[in-house]
Amino acid sequence: MCSIFKTRLATARIVALPGADTTLITIPELRSGWRPGQHVRIRVPAFGLVRGFESHPFTIASAPNGEGLVLMCKKAGDWTTRLNHHAAAGSITETGEKGRHITIILEGPYGGLGNTMISSYSGAMLVAGGSGITSALGHATGLIARAPTGAVRTRTIDLVWLVRTEEIAKPFVKILSDLVDEAKRWEQKCIRAQGGLRPVALRVHVFITRCSIDSPPNLLPYSPSSGSSGGSSSASLEDDKSVRLESGDLNTFTTTSLTMTNGNTSSEVLSSITVKTLRPSFIAVLSGITDETIERGAKEGHSPSGILVTACGPGGMVFTVSESVRLYEEYKKKLVGGVDFEAQHFGW
Repeated sequence: MCSIFKTRLATARIVALPGADTTLITIPELRSGWRPGQHVRIRVPAFGLVRGFESHPFTIASAPNGEGLVLMCKKAGDWTTRLNHHAAAGSITETGEKGRHITIILEGPYGGLGNTMISSYSGAMLVAGGSGITSALGHATGLIARAPTGAVRTRTIDLVWLVRTEEIAKPFVKILSDLVDEAKRWEQKCIRAQGGLRPVALRVHVFITRCSIDSPPNLLPYSPSSGSSGGSSSASLEDDKSVRLESGDLNTFTTTSLTMTNGNTSSEVLSSITVKTLRPSFIAVLSGITDETIERGAKEGHSPSGILVTACGPGGMVFTVSESVRLYEEYKKKLVGGVDFEAQHFGW
């Protein structure tokens, strides 16, 4: 009965993303009322008396107070396949994609991180598998959007995305690149301010798990723009090699080295996108983040406030991330202020 009070009709724009087997749903009229990491359930009355009232959950991929509520629905069954075909049968948009406007019934939001405040941690490691990227994208978007308010303590956001093929990743890499570009511009502004502003960096690590090392994915054209012009701190992401392809030993992980200005501000932009083949070692990723956070705390003269690790995706991946956090070295956990873990699941 409680869900009745959280149900409404809305007009949505649905677009079939080419090559990704995913439908992008945008509801511009809804700009607030949820928290990053929450999900909603939707129905499409146009599907008829039976399928039209099936309720399906999807994680919100956008932050509040932006351009509207955004969902990304991967084809995973008859209903989501029908939604994708319905979008593909629409007219061609200005971006060359096919889509249409439909009426949906929206329930929620539900779930999320509860009382956990991701913005209170020194660092965030957001792990996503496949379509779980929507949850990580929502968290990252929320943190980057709030960074200029000064309410975000998080210094680095490391988004680790495991995806099977280049074709699936390609439409999302463009979205992630735009978000990295936004984070990069804020970092540059903080650097120019010479202290007083808190930069928040977004580092996206894309792992293509079904890709031959001899045939690397061609995702580099999706690199972000420079955002500004000027000295070395304003160089484009292409110029400073923050968008790159790597392969080989994935049991190691390094973060961009930190140099300090005025004792409390990084003098270089950390936001970046890295594309790798095969699979990562989650412990190695976590170790690189904690070592960097501990070093930064020592240079800035304050104690870190912990690392939050989230995981959304296949059960096996979520379990592996959970075990990596559990088995991580205790003394490093203490030095970094603690390492907390949150699994993202759909639920009521």
